[in-house]
Amino acid sequence: MQRVKVRCCKDVARCGTGDVVDVFYPTSGSYEGFLFVHPGCGALFAVDRDTEQYQKRHFQELKLKLDCPGCGKKIDDVLPYPEYLRCPSTGGMEHFTGLPKAVPLDRTELLVEFWDPLTD
Repeated sequence: MQRVKVRCCKDVARCGTGDVVDVFYPTSGSYEGFLFVHPGCGALFAVDRDTEQYQKRHFQELKLKLDCPGCGKKIDDVLPYPEYLRCPSTGGMEHFTGLPKAVPLDRTELLVEFWDPLTD
């Protein structure tokens, strides 16, 4: 599995423990709603829905077979990101409902690396 760079805006969220966690929102429409976090280690995955359709390789099927490059465990239990975030002090996942759904227009964009499960 290779890494892909996704243009994102950055924000922060606060876990119940008080930990501050960076949150990344894709500014590219092809990744919106197709970001995932692995609950075992917090590895982030990005699935380009256009590539998925073109290659006819569907992430929902692939995730049952693939191992996480971060921890080596199966990724069949990935969760939608950034709705779920891994909190550093506990290593647990927290569900965030109050995060904005749209990327703020006044945010600086940066490139963030995600694992791309559609690559070999």
